[in-house]
Amino acid sequence: MKSLNRIELIGHVGVDPEIRTTKRGTRVASLTLATNRKSGGEEVTDWHRLIFWDQLAGLAEKYVRKGDPLWIEGQVQYSTSGQDGEKRFWTEIVVSEVVFLGSPRTGA
Repeated sequence: MKSLNRIELIGHVGVDPEIRTTKRGTRVASLTLATNRKSGGEEVTDWHRLIFWDQLAGLAEKYVRKGDPLWIEGQVQYSTSGQDGEKRFWTEIVVSEVVFLGSPRTGA
């Protein structure tokens, strides 16, 4: 049996991308994306942590800003980190495709 790990989201960027470079020189951009849904008659906002690698990180750095509407496709990835004996669990979306839904922006 084949398995599938794929997610599609349409939402608004919560923060400007945070850009870093790994020790091996790979560019990484991280940001949050807000999506809204109805729950019990009320609108609820869910926040998603997005990770962009390599060329997609460059696109995010150049064109993505807080408030921008995006459509993304990617894979769900789970990880843990610990400090002082306390474990933290993370769920991130590793982005493989991005579509900019707002007006075109020129890079700064």
